Amino acid sequence: MTRRRPIEQLITEYGVYIVALLIFVGELGVPTGIPAELALLIAGSYGVHSFSGLVFAVALIVVADMAGTTTLHIVSRTGGSRLLNRLLLKFGKRSEETIARWRARLGGHDVVAVAVGRMLPLVRMYISIGAGLLQIPMRDFLLGSLPGAFIWGGVPLVLGYYLHGDVQQFATNYATISHLIFVILPALTISALVMWWVRRGHTRWSKLRRGRSAAGILTASISVVIMVRALVVNTDVIESGLAALHHTILTTWSIALAALAIALLSVALNDLRVAIRHRQPQRSATHEAVQELTTTVVWLALVISTGTLIFLIASHYALF
Repeated sequence: MTRRRPIEQLITEYGVYIVALLIFVGELGVPTGIPAELALLIAGSYGVHSFSGLVFAVALIVVADMAGTTTLHIVSRTGGSRLLNRLLLKFGKRSEETIARWRARLGGHDVVAVAVGRMLPLVRMYISIGAGLLQIPMRDFLLGSLPGAFIWGGVPLVLGYYLHGDVQQFATNYATISHLIFVILPALTISALVMWWVRRGHTRWSKLRRGRSAAGILTASISVVIMVRALVVNTDVIESGLAALHHTILTTWSIALAALAIALLSVALNDLRVAIRHRQPQRSATHEAVQELTTTVVWLALVISTGTLIFLIASHYALF
């Protein structure tokens, strides 16, 4: 017999009520120790035993979610707005103008923006806070939050109810996907910020330097990760008594990869130093073009060499 986890035992004993409490507390920003979506999935499997019970469970979760997010929104709308006003005044900005400008970027579609944001697992809480800081009308916030609560809370419950026999495997897969999203979303955010920073370059050479800097730092970071993983995997292979890569070859690869990473970082940091400098040195257009093209050729050679070595090491140790 499969041993149940504590959350499953709690849901079996107290039903969806314990999950509703977890959702309410989680919406206030309090850590609960388990992804809310996973708890909803398990609740649909272990805490719901009929279709009428499913309808009641969805309604209860929606009420708990709306209560929690509305509380957080009101707190952000009052105390948070006062704090934002003080910060903006400190930097010499009028809060009304700043808030109006950010709301204009939503194109007047406050309800749609809130609804879409409240359906996304990892950003829904920040939508409540942001809507409060931007003084989005309470009516628009509630109209946007309600469909978000139904979809975000209802889908896992329904899946858990109808996939009761496969809920264990599904829950494992769901947790894996959530972890991947947790990694991918910040990566996409950082990528968007880097693209925004690159595009803010005043000249094409400034944009080129910023792009080289970002890509160089990324490539060097990947090379360090690959090198460390290769050393760990090679040590595990040796301890297992299997045929490992000879230490001389691995050392040579590591030294070469480290040298390439250092060279890339040197170019990237120099580009970064020039990019953030307020006053650019006066140089002729021809001299600047020759210097930037030469640096780009050297940078491309370093990136290609580093990528080739990373591919060889990763392929040998099956790191991909």
